[in-house]
Amino acid sequence: MPVEMVNTCIQMLHAEVIKTLDITIDQYIETLAGWDIQPIIINNEHIGASMMQGHEIHVALQAGVLPLGRQIIRQVLDANIIKHGYLTTTSDKDDKTCRLLHRLGFYCTGEQDGFLTHRIDKTKLQGIVCHQQ
Repeated sequence: MPVEMVNTCIQMLHAEVIKTLDITIDQYIETLAGWDIQPIIINNEHIGASMMQGHEIHVALQAGVLPLGRQIIRQVLDANIIKHGYLTTTSDKDDKTCRLLHRLGFYCTGEQDGFLTHRIDKTKLQGIVCHQQ
């Protein structure tokens, strides 16, 4: 992936992170070792980014792509659930992201230090039930 695209992905992901954590982009970049960062491209336009480490996923989209954004997120989730069997993510317990995650099919599995952990075991678009642990 071209360096410019990687940088754009990191900037999009960082823009989401700073909503709940006070972290500079340089500090954020230091935390990315081991994460697989992928662009989300629709109609040749770079509209978002996803990052995966094991079963954990995080997605960020450019402002203005909703309501199409939920459909795009579901497509990203579907592809990764099929590949990994299930996915997890985290959210601030007071964040509206928690409601979005629930609508996408995630369920809460725990809470620690004000953050909720969520898991999704099956895709919404295809209705495929995948491996559960």
